[in-house]
Amino acid sequence: MGVGTVLCNSNAAVAAGTTAPTQEELDRIKKGYEGIVYLLDHWEEETTTCRDNGGECKRDAEPVRRYLGELEL
Repeated sequence: MGVGTVLCNSNAAVAAGTTAPTQEELDRIKKGYEGIVYLLDHWEEETTTCRDNGGECKRDAEPVRRYLGELEL
């Protein structure tokens, strides 16, 4: 077994010298995932803005930025 094999099979957290994620970090991941799933499931209503008088509708990228901004990497 060569050095490459050992390095490839090692745990990424151990290799990076970090510990397991905290509950707070896991909660943030879960919240971010749920937000993205919601956005995808409600894409049309979340990303389309129409005039009140039944006029022109346009796409709005701000909700996408808002959902992704909550992920704080």
